[in-house]
Amino acid sequence: MPALLLLSALLLAVPVRSGAAESTASAVLAAPTAIAGEEVIVSAERLERNSREGRVTGEGAVTIRHREMRLVADRVVYTESTKEVVADGNIVLDSGPDRMQGSHLELNLETRVGFMEHAQGFIQTYYFTGERVEKRGADHYFLRGASYTTCEGVLPDWSFHATSTDITINEYLYAWNPTLRVKHVPVFYFPYAVFPVKRERSTGLLIPRIGFAKTDGLTLHEAFYWAPRDSFDTTLGIDYLEKTGWGANAEVRYLLAPRTQGVTSGYFQRNTHTAAERWSVTTRNSQELPFGFHAEVDAFYQSDRTFIATQGTSIETRADERTTSSFFINRNWSAWNVALAGREEVSLITEKRTTLTRFPELTIDRTSTRLFDTGLFLKIAASGVALKRDDGKTAISTDRLNLSPEMTWPLSIGTAARFIPSASYAWTYYTENTKGVPETRALPAFKLALEGPRPYRIWDLSSGGRFTKIKHLIEPSVSYVYTTDVNQDSLPQFDALDRIRPANRMEYSLINTLFAKVRTDAGGSSGVLLSPLGAPAAVAGAAPGPFPALEAADPVASLLADLSAVDGTGDPDDAAPLTRTQELLWVKLSQSYTFDKQTAPIPGESFSAVEWEARTQPMAGVELTWRGNFDVYGKGVGYQNLSVQLKPALNTSVHFDWRATRDSDQDFLDLGGTFSLWHIDLSARSRYNLAEKAFVENRIGIKYVSQCWDVTLGYVKWATDYQYILTFALKGIGTIVKI
Repeated sequence: MPALLLLSALLLAVPVRSGAAESTASAVLAAPTAIAGEEVIVSAERLERNSREGRVTGEGAVTIRHREMRLVADRVVYTESTKEVVADGNIVLDSGPDRMQGSHLELNLETRVGFMEHAQGFIQTYYFTGERVEKRGADHYFLRGASYTTCEGVLPDWSFHATSTDITINEYLYAWNPTLRVKHVPVFYFPYAVFPVKRERSTGLLIPRIGFAKTDGLTLHEAFYWAPRDSFDTTLGIDYLEKTGWGANAEVRYLLAPRTQGVTSGYFQRNTHTAAERWSVTTRNSQELPFGFHAEVDAFYQSDRTFIATQGTSIETRADERTTSSFFINRNWSAWNVALAGREEVSLITEKRTTLTRFPELTIDRTSTRLFDTGLFLKIAASGVALKRDDGKTAISTDRLNLSPEMTWPLSIGTAARFIPSASYAWTYYTENTKGVPETRALPAFKLALEGPRPYRIWDLSSGGRFTKIKHLIEPSVSYVYTTDVNQDSLPQFDALDRIRPANRMEYSLINTLFAKVRTDAGGSSGVLLSPLGAPAAVAGAAPGPFPALEAADPVASLLADLSAVDGTGDPDDAAPLTRTQELLWVKLSQSYTFDKQTAPIPGESFSAVEWEARTQPMAGVELTWRGNFDVYGKGVGYQNLSVQLKPALNTSVHFDWRATRDSDQDFLDLGGTFSLWHIDLSARSRYNLAEKAFVENRIGIKYVSQCWDVTLGYVKWATDYQYILTFALKGIGTIVKI
């Protein structure tokens, strides 16, 4: 073996005469001036190098690597001086994420210029074929007799066939005489077409949109999209409206940082029949400022109260009969928050518009935090605002200062309950009251609250069913509230702070919660249900006997000590089966009693209505909440809100909402859902006014999603208007039909 190594070394040391052929399996070829990473690496089953001509010939599984490019072929001739390659047989050319395959290739590795015959492959998002594909640069291709699609498979769902195509990666595809084919069938012909070949935004004309609505009739919308940089873009459009004339719109968007972004849009419409001009402007902006400050600016303006009612896409936007503008700047320091704000709101309901202005408005708040090292907690709310209201006849304005400190002293009674006394003082100053003179209001208030005790009981179910344990937890609370009675008739009223009602009442509530320990092994099935804190809770231990102990101050913490954990640890009999804790039912009842009937919310009625709130998730995919109140003086139910959410499967959801209020026309049913099967998505929603016995909005839509295209059909019906929706989109191309 040493002799063999010595002989090999001597042979390698012998110089090769000029013009001789060298045979090897691989070689690293680089010009004398080549820099790191610029070398050309050639490998093959048989490799021959002609030093005099500077040519390398490879046969059999030839591979050439240069920068990000990789070339594989049966036979390759490479010229070192010019870096030109001629390849034949089973050619595969990889350039970054792009790939081409063909029968013959001529290419310059340095300039990336060349061509491939009888080619097919993948460029950016397109699969393509071509009689001849010319590579005119690193990211530039020209195809003759080409077809291209974003669909997979031998016979794609759709494809374009063109006499010639010019493609620049991350820019555009230009096609001459393209024909859109569905399978083998031609359906559309264009003399010339341009498509984006990029995942990023691109400047250009958007595909025209055709629509139909009851108010405007047939509409045609064309827009130009401009994206000069990654952080900014804009859309400019013009509309033809069959019944009302024409319209123009513009939208500007920017995104400089997650909390520095905004969008501004406007629409102008001119009715050619009546010469009426209508418009709307909307802006929403968020801005990060130096020194930890953050600002938000929002505004919405419209020419009249009915304009947005015909242009809005939902019942909520169509019901907006006002204009608003506001700004908000805030900064947080630990427990403190400082904010500077302003707002102007104009109601368009009446001919003489009512304007409400709050500017400037400064607020300084301190959340309830411990005071030094004591057991006391201090909360502070302070504000100053200039207020003005003008209804076209009279104007009221004043400057209002408010300071409201609150002190709380929580006291634990062992582990059974908490005693929480608190005292607050609301001092408010007005530069002008309704009589035009300054006025000060001082309102002390006191509250004494008792939370607990929290008795509970656990039932151990050993029948082998779905539930292994049930826990019933009871959480009572009672408090006394007192606020001084002060005459406030001469104070101007702008918001709830200007009318603080006197209080001399008792408030009490009772919460009942059922927790279950549910089997998660093969012996039972369960869904993940939420604890009162909104997350699955793991709990441990079992206590014998009825109401054997009082809960600790934190019911969830106590619960964690009363049932076994998810992994079965905690009780010897919990090694199997595995379980998890779920909240089966949560119910809260509350009411108040006012000692002075004349200061009650409804004079003469000491007892308030009984409020109830309940929620349950009895199984996976089922959520139900129910809220309402009941008048104890014979008026019956005051209001009810019932909401049901069903998700029987991952591809199906149904929601049902019912809202009813006594002596009101705001009783609604809201029913909707989505369903997906195979490639089809179905959606529907209906909102019905029970008091008026009329539908206020109906929506229905069906969407078919293929591997490389989708089509959507939809219909929206409002009380006085309707709209049809049709979109057809091709993957990688975009929406080519939108009505």
